[in-house]
Amino acid sequence: MVVTDDSPLIEMSLVGGGIAPGQIRGKELGILFSSTEDMIASYTHDKYSVSISEIIIGPKRFGDDGYTIEYQPSIPELTIPAFEELSNRIQTGDIDGLPHRTVENIIHIRDLSKKRKFDARFFTLNGTRKYQTSINEDFKIPEPFMLEGETTLYGKILRVGGDERNPKIRVRLISGDFINCTCSGLSIIRQAGRRLYDVVGLKGIANWDVESMTVKHFHVQDFTDYEDHPIDEAFEQLRGSIGKAFSHIENPIEYFAELRHGTD
Repeated sequence: MVVTDDSPLIEMSLVGGGIAPGQIRGKELGILFSSTEDMIASYTHDKYSVSISEIIIGPKRFGDDGYTIEYQPSIPELTIPAFEELSNRIQTGDIDGLPHRTVENIIHIRDLSKKRKFDARFFTLNGTRKYQTSINEDFKIPEPFMLEGETTLYGKILRVGGDERNPKIRVRLISGDFINCTCSGLSIIRQAGRRLYDVVGLKGIANWDVESMTVKHFHVQDFTDYEDHPIDEAFEQLRGSIGKAFSHIENPIEYFAELRHGTD
């Protein structure tokens, strides 16, 4: 479908006592608007297997009050039905099985609505304005609720153990948190043993706690090609690759520290 001035739109309207000049920051509105776009785009992507880069849900018009925004989907024939289906699931509280990225953005909207005391109300505009759903501080996430999806974790392997039926890898993540991972097959556990005390990249399936967004379980399926290098060694490789651009830098550690913190 070619997008025209008559193409269907999605509207988000913010209603409540916390919506007034001086009550909500522009940065928070930006997070809210982008979370709405990403919530709908990620669900459309999951439903139709369309590349998420092709799903654009861009702002078309802001209301005079500044707290109503109309979105123009780039693929309305897919996005509008997906949005209506997602709205029904939000309205009925049926979020089990939603894509984790969709749920993350629902939580962003819910948390802002709780902080600033407003309702985010959603409509479709297609000749008539039709109410779809609302997200506000009363929106409940079922407890316990876990998200599952593919991801990559980075951290230091501290221990490799278990047995053939239940191998385990203990990792200290770069965030400082610790996690005990399961893994697929003896080849993974052997590779982990060879890289004991190395910082590695682990590809696999993660389960997140939806409220804290912390990884509660991780099943390792493979290792990435990531190798940890000291900054001066990595910088020498970079300098060798790009010629003279950084030839004047004698001490890369001091150089980047000054860039980050400034000099006296």
